[in-house]
Amino acid sequence: MMDYSVRDPRPGQIALLRAALARGPVVLLAGPRQCGKTTLARMLVPEDSPNYFDLEDPVSFDLFDQPMTALEPLRGLVVIDEVQRRPELFPILRVLADRRDAPARFLRVGDGWYGVECKRADAPRMTRSIHTALDDLRLARVAVVYPGSKRYAVAPAVDAVPLRTLRSIGTAEELRAHLWAT
Repeated sequence: MMDYSVRDPRPGQIALLRAALARGPVVLLAGPRQCGKTTLARMLVPEDSPNYFDLEDPVSFDLFDQPMTALEPLRGLVVIDEVQRRPELFPILRVLADRRDAPARFLRVGDGWYGVECKRADAPRMTRSIHTALDDLRLARVAVVYPGSKRYAVAPAVDAVPLRTLRSIGTAEELRAHLWAT
């Protein structure tokens, strides 16, 4: 691992990240676009490392078609940048982080803030509140939970999700993966 400590313009943020990674095997670094998340992550794991994945890069993205194959052999700190592009990774990261020998820790980097709206309508549609959530709050995706039985796209970045499909969800990670499944 390269030593960036001499050039580190943000010693406080790096120290906080290191402390969080010492406390838990999976850490999320979230914030709005262009605020420096990727820069901080690259100070911990260089982008040319086999432990660094940028999911906006098609090669990295495709590696996660088989996420266990890509992640299971890795050791040390693993950075997954733009993690919101693969929400199905969340339960897999939990499995990998819970391994007995815990050979890897995972830094998830993302800018996607997600929203949930609950509706009583049988056929949810785009509403002013959903537009506001997407535009003013800059949410990446919105899940509209409703009493119907079919999952469908309401609009780009907006999915209708049947309430009954949430009954078997046990953890927050499973809920995230289910609500924003691609």
